[in-house]
Amino acid sequence: MRTGGSVEPVRSLLLAAVGLLVLGTTLASPAASHERAHPPRGTPVLTISQQSLDVGRVGRGIVGGNLRWLGDADGAYDPATGRIRTDLARLMHRIGLGTIRYAGGTVANLFDYRHATSRPGCQTSGGFAAPQFAAIPAARSGYTIPRQADFARAAHSATNVMVPMVNTTPADAQAFVRAVARDTGQSSVVVELGNEPYAADQRYWRTPDLSRRLDDYILGGTREQTGSAGDDGLYPVGGCDLLHPATANGRAGQTYRPRYLPISLGTPPVVWVGGTKWHYVAALGDAGPRARAFTVDPSLRRIEFGDGRHGAEPRGALRIRYSAGPMPGFAEMYDALKAMPGVDVQVCSSWATTTFVARMAALGLPYDCIAVHQYAAVAGSSSTRKVYRQYVTAAARTNDALGSLRTAMEASAPDRFLAVTEFGGFTADGHSRAEDFLMDLVQAVEYAGQLRNGVRVSNLSNFDVLHERYGDRFALSGTGYLADMVHAFVGLDPVAVTDPSAGLTVAAARSGARGAVLVVNTRWQGAVTTDLQASGRGGTSCGTFRTLDADPGRPTRAASPGALPRSVRPTTHRTWRSGRLRHRFPARSITLLTFRPEPARGC
Repeated sequence: MRTGGSVEPVRSLLLAAVGLLVLGTTLASPAASHERAHPPRGTPVLTISQQSLDVGRVGRGIVGGNLRWLGDADGAYDPATGRIRTDLARLMHRIGLGTIRYAGGTVANLFDYRHATSRPGCQTSGGFAAPQFAAIPAARSGYTIPRQADFARAAHSATNVMVPMVNTTPADAQAFVRAVARDTGQSSVVVELGNEPYAADQRYWRTPDLSRRLDDYILGGTREQTGSAGDDGLYPVGGCDLLHPATANGRAGQTYRPRYLPISLGTPPVVWVGGTKWHYVAALGDAGPRARAFTVDPSLRRIEFGDGRHGAEPRGALRIRYSAGPMPGFAEMYDALKAMPGVDVQVCSSWATTTFVARMAALGLPYDCIAVHQYAAVAGSSSTRKVYRQYVTAAARTNDALGSLRTAMEASAPDRFLAVTEFGGFTADGHSRAEDFLMDLVQAVEYAGQLRNGVRVSNLSNFDVLHERYGDRFALSGTGYLADMVHAFVGLDPVAVTDPSAGLTVAAARSGARGAVLVVNTRWQGAVTTDLQASGRGGTSCGTFRTLDADPGRPTRAASPGALPRSVRPTTHRTWRSGRLRHRFPARSITLLTFRPEPARGC
């Protein structure tokens, strides 16, 4: 994710290290094979067939943004007035924004919906936008569920939800989704359970071993917390700070909590005060007035010390060894969310690998969808040309992996679908080049893969890449214009494309004689001229070409809010008579062709 040009360095390092782990594989998919075809002699022909890819009609969710709740919510909220930015919402409606991810990704891993239902309360950071486990004050948490509902309503958008799985019970998950459904008026909600649980810095209570961690994610369980720094601390029961351990103050009636709840009594916890070991008792009434003892409250959420009559009053640094659990896993959360009356909840796994698919099949457990984080991760960040080539190759591989993941899901249940709740690209040094046209090219390649693989929810990472700020005014960014181009596919059925041109990434969709074609020329040098034909089109069509074209290493930001981004080229209209239509696609460009039958009054 991005904010002010910075990114999560851990994500780029993770993806570079594991080689697209989030997509499970880099095996080629049939839908992407045309990207590597070789051109024949003469002018190549790009054929838009009538053969459906059988991935479902393109829905409004293909255009979306990954929005973080904190601060000004990536521009959606004005903390000074406590109101949403309706001018930005109208701009998002203009490009057909279909869905918004709430409450975000990594930073929302410990999000507490109870502090976001009406009056904002503090939150605990999952990392990235604030230090992991640090308290985020209520002043930065004003973009509550009702405010998200207000913005989504003004933008004519739906809300897809990331439900945390850390310190969250199935009942909490139900209440969170119920609050979103109630405030937004949605009768159907797409839910992603957890965020990047395969990442080492986001395993939380789960085991460090990756293969065993998958079962922790699916089945839950109980785990002793002895690994990460601070996991052995005790913290105040009030507030949201799980970063700075508490120190016992010597008073009677002290209570604290560990990081992860509930506290398991299968193996009773052990607490050290000032380096001295204290022991667990089932009830403080069983302890003498000077006994170095503590107990766990009936809710299994608090460590309680002496009350002045039973048990000593501790003073000094606190440390605990304990097991957290039983913690809910995906399966238990799934059952709870699917049982909610009045709301159709589509539950997605955030463990987006073929190993998850295989494990769920072996366990005989259901799921509705998989939420992918489709990042093109590259190893270096030297010259723009070198990074460009690495990015293009990595983006194509993510498309292949999407296809493989879809194929694996369909083998066990054909009605399951893919969501992409974050996508873009990162280099190993943590720089995304998000402001450069290079990132639009990467995202366009990834959009093509999403269209070909029937992705129903697609959230650009991040929401604020869709717009530019000029003081107190907003305007569409170059990426916003790209999203608007993709919106042309809504309501159409993806079809197969025969494209013999090396260097072109193509996605097409049709509804009878009406269609849309997205063409990304990924060649660093050299325009590609092709003859376009649409089988079964018949008669004369009105064709419209929209193109984004710029230096990959340059930002596309316009000089003023009234000007177009530097990448936006003039729209052209052409009459497409029977037969073929020849077109020249510039090097390093994104082109949308839409066509429809010529009306009686002409094009």
